[in-house]
Amino acid sequence: MKVVEVQWSDAASYHESWTYKKARKEGGLVKCKTVGYLFEETPEHYCLVQTLDESETLDTLMYIPKTWVVKYNELGPRHS
Repeated sequence: MKVVEVQWSDAASYHESWTYKKARKEGGLVKCKTVGYLFEETPEHYCLVQTLDESETLDTLMYIPKTWVVKYNELGPRHS
């Protein structure tokens, strides 16, 4: 699997009862970066895996919709 970094925008919620306008983040979105093994790519999403073990057990799968992606980078070679 390739090691990749996906930069993406996520929805934000400000749960305080009152928030000053200038305390609000620009655009209301949160800029995120996720690094992991590219497990699956479809026309709709990237699926990254945080941890793999020698028996091919996967831990923490993260599905990121491609419409949310700002930038995609391959960081390293393929791993089996």
